[in-house]
Parts: sequence; structure tokens; C-alpha cells
Amino acid sequence: MAALGPSGLFHSQGVCDRRPRQLLSKHTISPGARRARSAFRGRSPVKVQAATPQQVLHELPLPTGDWTCNIPVLGETLLFTADPAKWSRERMARHGPVFQSHILGKPTVIVGDLVNWQKVLSTDFKHVGQYFTESFAKASGVAVVADKNQHAFQRKAIAHAFEPEAMASYLPFMRGILHRYLDIWAAMPAGVDLRSAGRKLGFEFAAALVLGRELDESTRDRMSEHYAAVMNAFFTIPVDLPFTPFGKAMASRNAIQTWIRDEFLDEAQQYMVTKQIQGRRGIIHSFLDAREPQNAKDALLAQQIMDQIQTTILAGNDTTATGMISLLGLWPQLPQRVKEKLREEQNEVRGKYGDELGAKAMAAMPYALSTVKEIMRILPTAAGIFRVALEDFELAGKLIRKGSSTRPALAVWGMGPHVCQGIPLFYQEAKMLLAILTRSYDVVNLSGPFEWNLLPVVSPKTPVTIAIKAC
Repeated sequence: MAALGPSGLFHSQGVCDRRPRQLLSKHTISPGARRARSAFRGRSPVKVQAATPQQVLHELPLPTGDWTCNIPVLGETLLFTADPAKWSRERMARHGPVFQSHILGKPTVIVGDLVNWQKVLSTDFKHVGQYFTESFAKASGVAVVADKNQHAFQRKAIAHAFEPEAMASYLPFMRGILHRYLDIWAAMPAGVDLRSAGRKLGFEFAAALVLGRELDESTRDRMSEHYAAVMNAFFTIPVDLPFTPFGKAMASRNAIQTWIRDEFLDEAQQYMVTKQIQGRRGIIHSFLDAREPQNAKDALLAQQIMDQIQTTILAGNDTTATGMISLLGLWPQLPQRVKEKLREEQNEVRGKYGDELGAKAMAAMPYALSTVKEIMRILPTAAGIFRVALEDFELAGKLIRKGSSTRPALAVWGMGPHVCQGIPLFYQEAKMLLAILTRSYDVVNLSGPFEWNLLPVVSPKTPVTIAIKAC
């Protein structure tokens, strides 16, 4: 049976644009056309070369975008950083889940759904690679590892630090750090600044886990401020002057490098030869175990050790500090039924394992873990994830051009080859904080309602004072 095809012509048996034979009779063909048809009769049909994958790829449309309110060089950076969630929702409603903008002087494709972002990150080292803003890469010392094998080697070098046995060894001092901070804050009736408190707690966790030792109060305060200055360089213009955010970040980087060189480099080089640890085993020792002892004094390796210490503390500090700020800031807003379920779970854990928060007790807190994950969904710790296209590729029927940066509308941990290795460690820290708060403390917001910044890191938009109450 014939039907009307998409082009308005007849088709039959699924073959489009085939006209009935009577429409192609000799009365409808000109004499010149008949002569041409006769001339080619008996010859082999002309072969039409199929389009190559690259030709098909480049026929795809580019992602559309909203180019209003664009500022030269900055593009939509200010609008994006002011409220990335609202900015993304508005543009996704107009352009769909994959759209284009211009952020930090670079064409940027925003991916608004999980399925397509998974496709992007699953092609790390093939279609996309790591991307950091120029200012952050210089200030932090984070190197973009373009070689897949080198990246795998570096991750494998510290993987032992996140195995169950190692994780269990961190629990006693983690609990000691949390109790110490909460007791100090509870003795301050006027309260503490949420951002500052979370930043100091996060830095102490990170430094202690990486180095295997606790720092004195003066060093903690000074270094936490330097690391905060480095993170503030994420969305800055790389103008190295003393009064610019980038200039301050570079000065802090130099201070951090000097501190690491003076306090830890000799000890790290000695450990490579003797394998004797001064204090407790830290994450950096796993990195050193993967290096050859005879190269301990090599100048290039010495710089690599210093950079590894700096960037590992930076990553841990970023994740833990923002996570602690989120947990402490949202605790007063948790529904009462959630707090009741947390108390019920802790009563069960204490009844089975006692007051100690050991490995088995920590594993028996599924509701606490779910609470942490929900808070991280609301306030994602990794909102600044970027990738750069290494070649042209297709995404959601759109052409993503080589050199474009890509980022999710929102993300927590990332995925693929660059997924955060410290996820289980952070969950352990966060569950322990919730367990101790549920058992012994409460958090009160003394400042009233407030809003959150998501970029460059999660923090309150305005100063917020919280009070810790011992129960």
C-alpha cells in the first residue's frame, strides 16, 4: 500500500520517493533525457563514496547558547559564578541539556544531565583531558597529566592510602581532632565563624592525613590561610601584582613551598632510604614507596615530592573544608525526623560496638552516609570541574569542537579516570562528624538565614556565626 512520504512523494514497501511507474513513462521524459539514458545503458552504475565519520561529525550542529549580557574576555563568567545553579537551569530551559557559553575567556560547553556528563568523563585521555584555569594551575602547582600511563602510575602510587586497613588506622586521630575542635568551639558562647572554622578543621584533617602528624596551632592557622588564598585564584585573571587575588595566591604558594621544603623534604628523602617513619604513616609515604631509593636526593624528584605534598593537601583541604562547612552549616536546618533517625542509628551502633568509633562501627551507619550524600548533592564539593576537548567529538547530537572547555552544570565527585580517590576518606570523616554531633553536641545558627556560594568552593555568601552546644 502506498503512503505519503516525508518529502511529499509516494513511497511503497518502505522505499521512499519511488514514484509509480506510470509517472515515469516516455511521455514524461524529454528526448534528451532518453538519449542520455540510452547512452549509459549497459554500463556499471556510478559508485557514490560514503561520507567519512569526520564528514558526518562536522555536519552536526554546534550547541546553541545565550550570548546576551556578554562581557569582552570574561564572557558570561560573572553571571555563571554568581549563581551557577540558577544560571544553568535558565539556559537548559532555553537550549536543552547541552549548551554553549563563554567563560573565563574560553568557549565552554555546559552539560546539564548526568548521562551526557558520564559520556564526557568516560572519554578522559581520548576526547577530553584535564583543564585548570591558568591562574589556578600556576598558583596551586597542579600539573595537567596528559599521559594516561603516567596518570595511572601516580594514582596507583597513593592508592594504598585508601585501602580498608589504612582507613581504619586513621580513625583514632580523626576522632581526637573532631572532639578537640568541637570542645573548643563549645567553650565559645559567642560562637565561631562558619567559614573560618570549617577551613581550619579541613586543613588539619588534610595535613595530618598526608603528613602523618599534627601541626601546632600557629602553623595550622597560617597554612590554612595560605591554602585558602590559593583556592581563591580559581576564577581570577593571572595578573601577578601584590594586591591582586592572583598575586596573593602566588605569594601563598611560595610560602607553602618554603614550609614544605624546610619542614618535610629532608624527612621524606630519609624515609625513601631507611623506610623509617617519624610519627604516623601518612598518604605521602605511599607516594614515596613508589620511588627508587637511589634517587632520593635527585633535584627533580625533590620538587616532585614538594609538589605532591602541596597538591595532595590542597585536594584534601578543599574537599574536607567545604564538606565540613556544608555539614555544620546545614545541620540546624535538618528536619527533626532526620535527626531522630540519626539518633536511633547511633543508639544501635553504641549498643553493639560501644562508644568507640572503630571500623565496624563506622560501617554500621548507612543512614548517616545517606545524609552526608544528600548534603553533598545540595552543596556539591566539586562544582568547579572542567575538561577540555582534545579533539572534535559528538555529544547529544551536537559537535563539540577541539579546544572547547566542558563542565557539568553541577557535580559532586566527578567520575572516570580522574574520579576523586579520597571519596571513602571524606565519607569516613563526614560520618564521624555526624556521629559525634548526634551523640554529644548540637549546632545553632546565630546569624539567621543565609545563601551559599558554590564557586570556586562552597561557602556562605555572607559571614555566618554558629554556636556549638554540648548536650
